[in-house]
Amino acid sequence: MKKIIFQLIIFVAIAILAGFLISQTFKANSIIKNEYFSLSLPGAWQENENRGGDFIYAWSAATPDFNGLLTDTTLEYRQGAEITIHVEKEKELADTKSNEIKSEEINISGKKAFLRTFEKPDVTAGRLFDIKFISNQYLYSIGFGYNPNTYPDGEKVFQKILDSLKIP
Repeated sequence: MKKIIFQLIIFVAIAILAGFLISQTFKANSIIKNEYFSLSLPGAWQENENRGGDFIYAWSAATPDFNGLLTDTTLEYRQGAEITIHVEKEKELADTKSNEIKSEEINISGKKAFLRTFEKPDVTAGRLFDIKFISNQYLYSIGFGYNPNTYPDGEKVFQKILDSLKIP
């Protein structure tokens, strides 16, 4: 009986700690704002922006421990998480046939968007969320990749980032 009570206390302590850590992730957050979007990002994340190339605007941010690998055919998220936002001149939203495990229509900042979730075989380790939508004559592509084994709160963190996302 003592063993069961001890295990229950440990379980409750872990659950409380996990909730605390998620809230702490966003206590020291950064507000990212530019001409294409604004959002709230966990403060420890490191961001990078780039203009030119194939995109009008390209932005990314990652956890300090992020480790991933991109090949010609697959993505591998080994540790941590990364978010990317690419802005292009408006293109048609192609309904490509791919290996997503889930596809759904969502709302981003009042705009109809399409969310696809990828795992194996396209993502050899981890999970990738891919969102596409058109706003103000621009095609927005948002990707969020993470490894659930090393970043178990990835989906919750991504949802908080999406909830904060505003498109002008």
